[in-house]
Amino acid sequence: MGTGTADFCLTPGATRALAKAGIRLTAVAPAKLTGPAGRRCVSAPVSGGAFDPRFTAGHLTFRGGFDFVRKDTRHLKIDSLRADLATSRVTANVGGSKAHRTDFLGFRVDRNRVKVGGGQVRAQLPFTLTERGVGAFRGAFQGRSPLAAGQRVFDGDGTVRLATPAAAHPSPGASGTARKQSPGAAQKQTPGTARKQTPAHAQKQTPGTAQKQSPGTPQQQSSAVAPRPVSDPAVDPVNDVAMNPLRQMASD
Repeated sequence: MGTGTADFCLTPGATRALAKAGIRLTAVAPAKLTGPAGRRCVSAPVSGGAFDPRFTAGHLTFRGGFDFVRKDTRHLKIDSLRADLATSRVTANVGGSKAHRTDFLGFRVDRNRVKVGGGQVRAQLPFTLTERGVGAFRGAFQGRSPLAAGQRVFDGDGTVRLATPAAAHPSPGASGTARKQSPGAAQKQTPGTARKQTPAHAQKQTPGTAQKQSPGTPQQQSSAVAPRPVSDPAVDPVNDVAMNPLRQMASD
């Protein structure tokens, strides 16, 4: 599974709007509050996920979250974030002890701001408030929301280190080695192994060789030994974070 962090930094406009409403941003552990006082950021650990190389499907999950706290102790807690690349939405548990799951933020992936290399992916994304996000603010702060729907709230900057376990399937070279065995060795192989031989090996026997076989030899040879064409299974390396788009994503 990939590991990493994502920084959600308040935009200047969101910072001013929250300050005017007397609301400050804090972090929900294990996420941490970072950045200068004038522009707070929440740094959240990436806890898992999977996505395709085109960044059009898959998801990322994060530990912790953020809390918007007003001076009168009213607050809006957002945690257990999940970014869904197919819908371009970040869902979360919204509302603290009486939380409900809803999409709180929207985002857009700009391929020009995604860098892949060195075993990691780095992406910079803008996050905007959804209509339901506005509703969450209104519910927490007496019918008022300091931010508007569609307003950019965070500038995101995340880095995920990719984990690529060894492929579980045998490599094509292994089947190539089996083809170099002599006819006598092929008779000792198990039926499952013999089926991997190709018809080409039967064609390489010379007429003289066939004549030297005793009459009882063909009768002792099982039908499974007879070469029959099969296709080698394609090697499908599994990557916990970068997934084949046809196989979609792995569960958390």
